[in-house]
Amino acid sequence: MAPIREWAEHRWARRRLSDYIDDELPPRARRRLRVHADVCPDCGPTLRSLNRVVHGLRALPDVGRPSIAPSVISRYRAEPSTWDRSPSRGER
Repeated sequence: MAPIREWAEHRWARRRLSDYIDDELPPRARRRLRVHADVCPDCGPTLRSLNRVVHGLRALPDVGRPSIAPSVISRYRAEPSTWDRSPSRGER
């Protein structure tokens, strides 16, 4: 493969690594990226690393964090409103 063609293929593959991991590429593009990653000293390790990170994150349990909205709303309602007052002459 000519150096320019290799560079173009590399750029094409780098832009699609996340789509590959998320299984959002059509089959032909998946094969193209896989073939490139198998021989590219940059894309192969990057793809393997991304794959480990994404699959590791997906395996984490859902901690179900509570919403902060109710406490923010109650604090807002407890404070005197400044939106209803028109500014005094010194504040304009």
